[in-house]
Amino acid sequence: MGANVVAAPISYSKIAGVSEDPKLPYVDAPKDDVTWVNPMKLKVEEVAATHPDVILAHAAFMMDQELYEKLSAIAPVVTYQEELYKSPAPEVAERIGQVLGVPEKAKELIDAADKARADFKKAHPQLENATYLYGQAGDDQMVMLVKKPDASVWFMEQLGLTPLPAVAEMDPGKVRLKAAVGLSYENASVINDADLLLMTFRSSEGQEAFENHPAIKDLSILQDRYVALSSEVATALQDPNVAAVPWLLKELEPAMAKVHKN
Repeated sequence: MGANVVAAPISYSKIAGVSEDPKLPYVDAPKDDVTWVNPMKLKVEEVAATHPDVILAHAAFMMDQELYEKLSAIAPVVTYQEELYKSPAPEVAERIGQVLGVPEKAKELIDAADKARADFKKAHPQLENATYLYGQAGDDQMVMLVKKPDASVWFMEQLGLTPLPAVAEMDPGKVRLKAAVGLSYENASVINDADLLLMTFRSSEGQEAFENHPAIKDLSILQDRYVALSSEVATALQDPNVAAVPWLLKELEPAMAKVHKN
């Protein structure tokens, strides 16, 4: 939105060692003297050393009251108002635009994202009323983002897709995010009813373990309706901010082309 960026989060691809580029793939490169901070292990002193006028932390999943108070001692902190990932991207963009004093630039980004979504939906009519699942595979369960309100669910519904009801209506179990459901491998067969399965993994070994799990490997959905997302695509889909939307849709296009309603 035209702000002078003095500190920025390192991309997850860089943290994982799969990319040398520290910036997010859908943003312009910041100035050379920007301070890169690790969002997984945020050091307050690194942030303080940059002397920011405002700290944007609307997607800071490591935020707790203690960290918020420490950052607030440096500069005003703009973070989520109720729950992490709860607000749709346009609402977040409007809030940031107001804080930075550039509401017109926020509107430009919102309008561009809206147009990109509308064009994408028109180009992919098969998505209307199709069902999907998006989640991360763990050792003992799959954590699926399926419940509203949630920024990712909102984004997918704007494209015409609906979280698979059989999973969305389950008891959430032991999960951190309120929009998530912990789906055990004992109940894994239900994912076969989805028109599309999008998964993310903590490592290549985790992906291999998932795809070869006895409860998963023989499901037909893995043959033609399953996509393993890169860490950057998965991160953008979890919190699809308006700046990311055009890039995200382009990255998701091969996956969406797999949709054919059961």
